[in-house]
Amino acid sequence: MPSQTLPRTPSESISWLHEQTLVMVGKLTLREKVIPSCYSLMRGTLCGHAITLHTHRFTGSVVRCLTLASVRKQKTSEMCGLALIGLPTASSLLPIVKMELRLASDALSWVSIDLFPTDPSLFASHATPILSSLRDRVSPHGTAHPRPTQRVDTLSPLALLCQASVGQEAALTQAIGVFLQQVTTLFDRSHSEDTSSERTQRAWQAQRDWLRGEQINRRESRAMSTVFGEPAAERYLQDFLFNVP
Repeated sequence: MPSQTLPRTPSESISWLHEQTLVMVGKLTLREKVIPSCYSLMRGTLCGHAITLHTHRFTGSVVRCLTLASVRKQKTSEMCGLALIGLPTASSLLPIVKMELRLASDALSWVSIDLFPTDPSLFASHATPILSSLRDRVSPHGTAHPRPTQRVDTLSPLALLCQASVGQEAALTQAIGVFLQQVTTLFDRSHSEDTSSERTQRAWQAQRDWLRGEQINRRESRAMSTVFGEPAAERYLQDFLFNVP
């Protein structure tokens, strides 16, 4: 279990998980990719606060692309949002990693964490235990959200959707930290030695279908457009974050 000092506020919880994600990047020896400045730094307004969106992208080993984005209040530099999208190489058969956290009224009001399957067999044997244990650890410290009504279902059956219960942010954050450690271990192992080309092709198609589904869902939700404006949000979501190769 992560041993660093526990965060005291919801904003510190997000900052702590940002640090834990960078630890994962280091342990997997990923290298940072240079991305266009129009994606690496964006400015907008959220609930009356001027905010900035900082985005970094990494690659290496079985990670085709790992994108880490953090939202900060310009005035205080406090984090109020965090997103992690990890896309594996097709031959690894690994699941897609997604983690999104948002603050509202200084509370950790939205937590969405998932490992989306690209290969049913590997998902059942390796990802299902990780998600099941995450849900068990989080359950005493969070209130479940219903699954969103989406045009395309881009969530696994075990996706975690919740908000932190009052005063339980630190415990919930620790549980997510353990999840990140387990994902690091999962991705640090090689899963491609016995992979047939047919399984690889199916995994690649599953990833492309997931990206298309996210494009559709995000376009219809328009959540990012209200913060950064429609043209900038469209470019970021469609041409960068969920771009289909």
